[in-house]
Amino acid sequence: MVWFLLTALVAAAAPIPRVEHQVAGIQFFAPADADVTRHTLTTRADAVAVTRGAEVLVITLYTRNPPSVRRALRTHLEELEKRLIKRAVANTMRTRRARIKFMKRRVVGRTITYRRSVEGRKLEVTATVVARRVQGRTVVATWTARVTEGQPLFSPRLVAGLALTR
Repeated sequence: MVWFLLTALVAAAAPIPRVEHQVAGIQFFAPADADVTRHTLTTRADAVAVTRGAEVLVITLYTRNPPSVRRALRTHLEELEKRLIKRAVANTMRTRRARIKFMKRRVVGRTITYRRSVEGRKLEVTATVVARRVQGRTVVATWTARVTEGQPLFSPRLVAGLALTR
């Protein structure tokens, strides 16, 4: 019985293997149990959604006539705030600047923290938006996740190691 319990604990603590993906001109490593889907938004923009549990990451790649980094960050932040304000508990949304590792560099992004009421419980949630211009293309990453103590998120590591394919 004890041997079975120890084996179960070791298996639960083992890290989830990462799988390489090349989607829409973006190369990244995602956890094996994550769902990766591609969405063509317009002729000049593609999006990749990576979902694992309650954590959602959306990477948008603008190719032809891409917006500037400031404009892309502002547009995505405004759109995210419009969607989150409908779900957030009144007077709990806070937006702040944050330095985030994105595509092997530290860039300035925005982090929104808010509380959300789900089935009578108030959950703390963070949403992050970051943008960068690389090789004439603008890449924007947006992710949301519940704040849980001791549980690491996959999105920051995935975004930090993102690369463009040729």
